[in-house]
Amino acid sequence: MADPAERLDDVLAVRHRPYVLPPAYVLSVIGSVEPWNAKALAAQFGQASAGRTVLVVDLHELVFGGWDLIGVLLDARSRHPAVVLVGPLPPLLCARFAVTGAGALFPVAPTLAEALVASVP
Repeated sequence: MADPAERLDDVLAVRHRPYVLPPAYVLSVIGSVEPWNAKALAAQFGQASAGRTVLVVDLHELVFGGWDLIGVLLDARSRHPAVVLVGPLPPLLCARFAVTGAGALFPVAPTLAEALVASVP
């Protein structure tokens, strides 16, 4: 059974899962990242990236994530160079990655298992 997700508000929840082997931290983003909850999500990213080799951001349950999510991801990337995304990514997020060029900074794995395997040095 999966760890319970922590609700940040009515439309967004996160699930934290630290891994020892490989040394990674998985942060699952569930629901919609909106302007009013992006700051709370950024705080969750700060907690998740502390002292970890690889930060895996599972977005397969993401319903909506636009500019605010890209800002949170870029901030996490500036503090933690090894950030891997798990898809599939919503089309709007892909389009915004293409417009900004930010997508080139984040490898995307099709599954969590593949992201964890890819994170092994």
